[in-house]
Amino acid sequence: MENLENLYCKLFIDTDIDRESLVQLISKISSGVITKYMISTRASEIEVRKNSGFDSENRLDKIDGFLYFRYYCDIEPKNENDKMDYVTSIGVLLRGLWDLNIRAVAACDFEELLPNSGGYKY
Repeated sequence: MENLENLYCKLFIDTDIDRESLVQLISKISSGVITKYMISTRASEIEVRKNSGFDSENRLDKIDGFLYFRYYCDIEPKNENDKMDYVTSIGVLLRGLWDLNIRAVAACDFEELLPNSGGYKY
């Protein structure tokens, strides 16, 4: 696939729950195993981080407010040979968060392959 050369994905998440609870939630959605703030899934490694750029007012902006969400996840594939499984797993995570009314936006080179273009059309 043409847009699956760089598989890194940064997933911005806007919620007021604490970081530990978010890690638990992501682990449940993705069927992952937790080590501190890292979730290991069949397809990926997901690290949950606090966003140093968090801004409670700017996060509400419709265009680029996601840059100011409270958290972000660094997501990397476990096995680069199964690229579509990895992309699908990020889509599952996005939908799982959205189903819980948690705003989430993925920033990656393959956004068009994700549900709602990674959240930009959410």
